[in-house]
Amino acid sequence: MTIPSFSSSSPEISCPYLNWIRPVLFLAAGLGLLLPVILWASWMEPEGLLRFSPGWNNLFLGLAVTFFAILLLLAPLVWMTIWRSLDVIGLTLAHQGLILLGYFFIERTAASLGVAEWAAVQEGLPWIVMINLVGFSILLCVLAVSYVWDRKQGYRLKPLSAPAEDLDRRLIPFLRILAVILCGLIVLPMCMTGALPMIGGGEGEDVRYQMLSSSSSRPLYHFATGLVPVVAGALSVSILRRWRRFPVHDGVLLLLMTGLQVVSGNRLPLAIALFMTVTLVTMQSRLPRWVFPPLYTLFLTFFMFLGGFSSLMRTDRERLREGDPFLASLGEVYLGNNVIDLRDGAWVMGHWDFEPLLGQTYLGGLVAMAPSGLFPKKHDWHLGLTAVRMVGMDDQAHFGLRITFFGEAFLNFGWPGVAALAVLMGTLWATLLRAFHLILRDDPGCLTRNLQVVVLMQMCNPLTNTSDAFTFWTLLIFLVMLWLAVVRQARIAAYPQGVP
Repeated sequence: MTIPSFSSSSPEISCPYLNWIRPVLFLAAGLGLLLPVILWASWMEPEGLLRFSPGWNNLFLGLAVTFFAILLLLAPLVWMTIWRSLDVIGLTLAHQGLILLGYFFIERTAASLGVAEWAAVQEGLPWIVMINLVGFSILLCVLAVSYVWDRKQGYRLKPLSAPAEDLDRRLIPFLRILAVILCGLIVLPMCMTGALPMIGGGEGEDVRYQMLSSSSSRPLYHFATGLVPVVAGALSVSILRRWRRFPVHDGVLLLLMTGLQVVSGNRLPLAIALFMTVTLVTMQSRLPRWVFPPLYTLFLTFFMFLGGFSSLMRTDRERLREGDPFLASLGEVYLGNNVIDLRDGAWVMGHWDFEPLLGQTYLGGLVAMAPSGLFPKKHDWHLGLTAVRMVGMDDQAHFGLRITFFGEAFLNFGWPGVAALAVLMGTLWATLLRAFHLILRDDPGCLTRNLQVVVLMQMCNPLTNTSDAFTFWTLLIFLVMLWLAVVRQARIAAYPQGVP
């Protein structure tokens, strides 16, 4: 099986196509060797996990976090500057670097939980820091080795199944129809409940619960928010391509769709939309290399500002009126309820009895798209709600806790889980990143193909947090629809007698 809809103009016909077979075989062999070691060393027992208890002091923790935060911020900048394009993988790693910086504000964010919970956060903090630093160490090493291996082997991309112009011509109406449908699905729960979360003032979180109270409209809303980033990013590039003859109807659709998403109060799809949009845009526009360090810095600053600003708009607008909105928004990012993954992860670790979940939350991810009537335990398996119950809160009163990039793997399978996830993500990301760079080298002019690889990049992220597994299945459905409505139809039109 080869990576879909990639192309290359390379004359080296003898070189094999870049595909998924080699990384899958590598992962299967690695995990097959790891399993007997896990059983032999009793690493799946509480005693096996506690054998590696961290004994770091605060100074060493601070230095380690600083080093890895800088590494996660600078390493992507290096390759994005070399290839002159931002990408979802690099921006995701940079986001994780920003999350690690939340370590230096954890005293403030933990204090908001109360004295007893503050103590639990302090107890679990060395654990969650060490889990992520070990995981990122392995991930970055595997990513580098796998990428260099793919490059040395001279793999090329599978040719396009139809002319790029025909693919993109069919893509635009597909996106328009999908955008109209998404607008209806986003507005449906707000109409049914009369709740407008972003306009709900200081009760935004309660209003969101009210908006999603309908079990019939909630899955449709989540399906729509999972596709908003994809459609918004692709429509943005399509509009930029035709800016001389500005397509007003596409612009209206884009503004309406993103505006409704803003009003719904769910900010994660907008963050993902930013990542996907800048990736697709910079694939098309080959800017000089010197532009990328300031562009990268500006984008991350803007991204953090929007997170804090939208949070204050929803919960505490007075702070925006009292002082500088820009500084208040940036402060809210780390001092408010935004970049708190480390705090939540430490909070959970401070309450955990070190009995591994043995894949329970991953089962929740597998059945994320299935109706609750078929899987009544789905609510119990959900990662975010499992974390809420671990800290003694009512899972009916909280959307869920975020427990960092490698937190779920550790809760389920301990240190072997962290290593396995790091190897998995490093291998998948290396393959996709190499494909992405081959597209940039050969011809990034086909929006349909570019969109496919960016969607595949984004589909990897829910593997680190199955709370977002619904998004994975949503994106998979999108790729199937894209193939049926665009790729397949373009191929039939190009080769009516069959592919030669």
